Amino acid sequence: MTTDLKIYLLNAVALVANFSQIDMILKIVLTAVAIGYTINKWHIMRTNYKHYKNQKDEKSKGSSDL
Repeated sequence: MTTDLKIYLLNAVALVANFSQIDMILKIVLTAVAIGYTINKWHIMRTNYKHYKNQKDEKSKGSSDL
């Protein structure tokens, strides 16, 4: 009976230790994914802005020729 309790206690401690390590790994991965997503969105926004600005400049140059 006490042997079973010791085994259950040992399994519970191992489970808690394992989940705490997984928790830290997941926090690191989530932070890295959030940073990567933000950088990607900034890149997309900058590319779209440059494209929009070039189109606007081309239209204004074309209308000034008249």
